[in-house]
Amino acid sequence: MDPIVGGVSGIGPALFAYMRMRCGSDALKPDLRVAGSLRKLGFDVPGDEHSILVVARAAAAELGVSPLVLDQLLWGRDG
Repeated sequence: MDPIVGGVSGIGPALFAYMRMRCGSDALKPDLRVAGSLRKLGFDVPGDEHSILVVARAAAAELGVSPLVLDQLLWGRDG
């Protein structure tokens, strides 16, 4: 995770990742929705944002998709 994230009050890892996604970056938003979706699929996901990113990136790599695609797939599944 970028060490700058969290340096601005009110902009944490989830919002920063969302803004990156909206700008076209291959990112995944480490929020409760992603964590919950991964848990429903059988992954052991701790609650902090860094752990969500680690598990989600590993899942994306295992599936052969980008983190952004995984985020969208999880959104489509539960959204």
